[in-house]
Amino acid sequence: MNDSLRLFVQKITKLPTIPVIARELLSLADDDTVSVDNLEKIVSRDPAIIAKIVGLSNAAFFGYKMTDSTISGAIQKIGFTNVKNISLGIALMTIFDSKHNKFAYDYGRIYRHSIATGIVASHLAATLKLSTVDDLFLCGMLHDIGLLLLNSHFPDLYLKSAEAARERKNLLESEILVLGFTHADIGAWIADTWHLSETVHEVILRHHTPSAANRHKQTVALIHLADFITCKRFFCMAEQNSYCAFDPLTMFLLGVSEKSLDEIESGIPENLLGEGIFGQ
Repeated sequence: MNDSLRLFVQKITKLPTIPVIARELLSLADDDTVSVDNLEKIVSRDPAIIAKIVGLSNAAFFGYKMTDSTISGAIQKIGFTNVKNISLGIALMTIFDSKHNKFAYDYGRIYRHSIATGIVASHLAATLKLSTVDDLFLCGMLHDIGLLLLNSHFPDLYLKSAEAARERKNLLESEILVLGFTHADIGAWIADTWHLSETVHEVILRHHTPSAANRHKQTVALIHLADFITCKRFFCMAEQNSYCAFDPLTMFLLGVSEKSLDEIESGIPENLLGEGIFGQ
């Protein structure tokens, strides 16, 4: 942690502790033969999470034409691990919901971009036949958690760095100029504070610079590619996110250097996300 980030996080006096539901999800055994009932009981205590899980389970990506309105139905359709990780991601992201701070305004866009990145990353992994980690979807959902914190707790600085990005055409350089660190740096600090997995931490820290990743390079590269495509094709987090360069080593790290980025991007169907999956 550099000095700027250390001084900055000391100003965060009201960072919410990890929610009870998130703690219970993190402690849930990764064994759907014994934990499905427990997962359903945990998630069922939060109607907002239920609504989002059900909406996501009916997304076009998962390939189901029949809709379902229950958590048990969602678990049957998209699996124990997906429901667990999506629930965890939603529980952590909604801590920074802008309704808790009238001055924060970008929560909805960051949320939609993050969910879409998780879906696109999962689609890319299947299309490119890549072996992936169980929490890939969660990695996609949480990659911009640092932006959610900045937007929620320091909206003035968030806006100032966004304005600098529009002028300099480079988001990370602008954040360093304004803040002394990037949203990836503070996002990684959150991951450490909440004791999230090593994979999630590395993705958050390096999602704009996968060639600099020390661990889990393929997963980081996959989220980088999904982030880039999602911003271009579906939901851009915000205008300044368009000023993030594509890491040229990404395709090599994914082992698909013979495929062009345009070919991969054009293979993503327009209806991948479906409708009604981003309801707040």
